[in-house]
Amino acid sequence: MSNSGLSTSTTTNTKYIEAVREYEKGLSKPLRDGPMAERCMFFLRAYSHVSERHLSSEDRIVDFGCGSGSATKWLIEHGYCADGVDILEYWGRDSHLLGEVGPELSGRVRARLHIVDPLKNELPFPDSSIAFLFSDQTLEHVFDYRPVFAEQARVLKPGGVAIHRFPHGLTIVEPHTNVPLAPLTKIPLYLAMWALLGRRNERQVGLSWRDTFDSNRRLLGTTNYVSPRVIIQATTGLGLDAWFEDLLCISQGRAGRLYRSAVSAGVGGIAKIILSHSQDNRLLVLAKPFDSCALK
Repeated sequence: MSNSGLSTSTTTNTKYIEAVREYEKGLSKPLRDGPMAERCMFFLRAYSHVSERHLSSEDRIVDFGCGSGSATKWLIEHGYCADGVDILEYWGRDSHLLGEVGPELSGRVRARLHIVDPLKNELPFPDSSIAFLFSDQTLEHVFDYRPVFAEQARVLKPGGVAIHRFPHGLTIVEPHTNVPLAPLTKIPLYLAMWALLGRRNERQVGLSWRDTFDSNRRLLGTTNYVSPRVIIQATTGLGLDAWFEDLLCISQGRAGRLYRSAVSAGVGGIAKIILSHSQDNRLLVLAKPFDSCALK
């Protein structure tokens, strides 16, 4: 493995597994997983925007944090060479921990879904074999970035790209708990107040304020919000170019459409300043240069 000898934090990515098992206790029935077309198309657009090329049926794609396998299924059914990886078998024996009911998967799709040991972080792919790796709402559950990024650097081809979309810790509404002002969710009294006021996420409907409070404390234990600087530092020396891409240039949502209209009207700069603050997600790009040599 190419990241041997690299320092790692004392908190391994097994912390997510421990926390999610605790969170799932006593919750209502999982929700049905949503359609994947819009999500997959976003990442295909993001890849083209960053790399200035389109993926072919020969390019290998990895859904990092694939969950139930929905995105991998969509990509395979649309002619892409896709695999999915996760640290729990959400498409099988660990599906009760996902919080979502996934789609029916064929044997062909299941064969492309793989479990990754969070203590080793080893991806089941050869060196320099992946053209595009992406994750959606996954990176905020990673507690030790360094070995994760080192493995991505190993498997990406020269010219390959990894794109991670994930919520940041300054969101107007913390996306997992549905509690306003994400930075304040670290304060127990604040969480208790919103539980008393009736604030619930979709799976907490019907819970008492105390059960909701306890549920949110456990749920926030699955998240790790850090600054962009900390994330970029974790890529140092791995042979990757790392930066945060502007979501407004890629998004097909309201903010993205408003931004592109403003650019056409010649006021893109002002619109960018205003609309950038409305984005609840960050978009991290890791690109392996064509002249990069994998760390040995």
